[in-house]
Amino acid sequence: VAPCLAGGSIVYLDGDPGDGVHPGIETISVPSWLAVPSNLDVDTFSYYVETPADWSLTFSSRQLGQPLAVGRYDNAMLFGSDRAGHPGLLIQGDSRSCSNVSGWFQIESISGGPDNGTFHTFTATFEQHCDDLSAALRGCVHFEN
Repeated sequence: VAPCLAGGSIVYLDGDPGDGVHPGIETISVPSWLAVPSNLDVDTFSYYVETPADWSLTFSSRQLGQPLAVGRYDNAMLFGSDRAGHPGLLIQGDSRSCSNVSGWFQIESISGGPDNGTFHTFTATFEQHCDDLSAALRGCVHFEN
């Protein structure tokens, strides 16, 4: 979480060699975020980071039947293909994505939501594996609105 608490909105990515989405380390300070329609749902945080690589980050508890809250979400599946009982996760960018996802995410803090039309803050750590590979993309996101 520490790399994402430097102030402002930040995405930190640390991918293993062989990770198909982002092999390597990168910290992205984000001057602006674009909400996608699902950010109005209490169970899905989905934001688009407007950079040359156009990163998109989605964390969802929709298939768990509960709003997103502070805590760990194990056995995550590809958001949009997630099944009942599984949280949804998808980190993609630079024209690279996964056709299958496994992993977990942990929400460290969250405020706002559908009452005001957007989240005020969101901090999460994650580990995503693409297409049944052992290589992982780890990182964190801190969003301030």
